[in-house]
Amino acid sequence: MCNLTSAASASHGLLLSHLIPASVYKLSLVSHGKSHHGKALDALFCELAARKDEQVPALEEFYLSCPRYADSLYKEQCEKLAAETEKAGVILHLTSWVLWTDLTWTEEMVNDRQTLLPR
Repeated sequence: MCNLTSAASASHGLLLSHLIPASVYKLSLVSHGKSHHGKALDALFCELAARKDEQVPALEEFYLSCPRYADSLYKEQCEKLAAETEKAGVILHLTSWVLWTDLTWTEEMVNDRQTLLPR
């Protein structure tokens, strides 16, 4: 999320396609739930429904961490994103936290080069 925050700060009109290849159909972002990450989410996914077909046409699922202790701005952006992804036909999975030891890597995920997973 730090790199996304920097990119979003540079331009509110940031195109998703500048950061996410059009062929990606599963996206995962991990955040500590701070307001500057909320601003990055807003910059990237504002009006997703209107921009999805042009910028990220293959996107079907989006995994996003929304920690219980996240600040109010970040939680608000998660709520906005939930509404926007629903309009766009993208399944949003909000998780309270992802521990790297809790990730279960399936063979499909390991072999799937179109999936962006947390590193």
